[in-house]
Amino acid sequence: MKKVVFNNANLGKNDINKEVRKVRALIFNKEGQVMVSEFSDGAHILPGGKIDKGETIEEALKREIREETGILISENEIGGAFFRNSSL
Repeated sequence: MKKVVFNNANLGKNDINKEVRKVRALIFNKEGQVMVSEFSDGAHILPGGKIDKGETIEEALKREIREETGILISENEIGGAFFRNSSL
């Protein structure tokens, strides 16, 4: 189970100096349903995780999908990418 850290100290954008890049996957079955992970608290999230240093986005996506679902994918099975710069 993943640990959730709350921002009890009311940290602002300038207080955070580490960038963490992540990937998430939309995986559809033959019926068009989307795969999600369910946590014990009932929360749902798309498969994915942190991009390791030196990894490409595609490599990270393939690794995270394999680690979390056991599904092996090739780069030609990656349908596209969406990038978002999030700011606090």
